[in-house]
Amino acid sequence: MVRGGPKGHVVLSMTTSTTTTDYQPTPMREGDGRFVGLAAELGEQFAPRAAEHDRKNTFVTENFRLLREAGYTRLPVPEELGGLGASLRQVCYAQEELGKYCASTALAVNMHLHPTLSTVLGRRSRQVAKREV
Repeated sequence: MVRGGPKGHVVLSMTTSTTTTDYQPTPMREGDGRFVGLAAELGEQFAPRAAEHDRKNTFVTENFRLLREAGYTRLPVPEELGGLGASLRQVCYAQEELGKYCASTALAVNMHLHPTLSTVLGRRSRQVAKREV
């Protein structure tokens, strides 16, 4: 909603919704949904705080701590390096699920997962290139 602000400035006010949906994309490959359960389990803990974080514009510190403790922040790290070994597709499915419960948390952890994924994908590409040479 847009309202008139002081001295003609535009003030945006936001309404938030904590409505979750039963929509689940159909995995295209076996294993795509491997981490969806973990995301849902965490998301159920985050949902009660989601609207308050949105309303107060606060960081999801507690949620991020729980993500770390559950290993979610290690999703794309290869298993041989201590991670969960999730593929890009698996991370996307898990993130989609997490976002149903708390979009702020999904966005915050995505800022971590994206550079990690980029590093992992680059590493895998170099490994493949070395094998092909």
